[in-house]
Amino acid sequence: MPSTEPSSTLRQRVTSTRNVTIATAIAVALPAAYAFHSQLAGDQSVFLLLLAVAVGVPSAFDGYGPDFESRWNCVFATLWVSSAVVVAYVGSFVAGVDVLNVSPFLASILAFLVGFLGPMAALSAVS
Repeated sequence: MPSTEPSSTLRQRVTSTRNVTIATAIAVALPAAYAFHSQLAGDQSVFLLLLAVAVGVPSAFDGYGPDFESRWNCVFATLWVSSAVVVAYVGSFVAGVDVLNVSPFLASILAFLVGFLGPMAALSAVS
């Protein structure tokens, strides 16, 4: 007989792989955005970095990602993909500003497109 206790339902909802993915992506995005803001760029770039990691990674896993058997597999996969998105975003931003000599605003848009659309394209190609 299934439990109808609110605490049981809440625990199942909080520990679902979708919510674990969201929480892990946010946990990676916040310190990455702080470090990015303090070292490289202004507010609009930080917002797009947060959007790419905290929204893009869970959306990519939700739409194209694998079904995880364990929450720990979900956490590790989200950590890996979120870190890759941060590296891709920062690398694209630095390349845009230093190599292409575009404004930080345009470089942040370029980096967002690479960081947000990149994981979705990669996961859709794999699945």
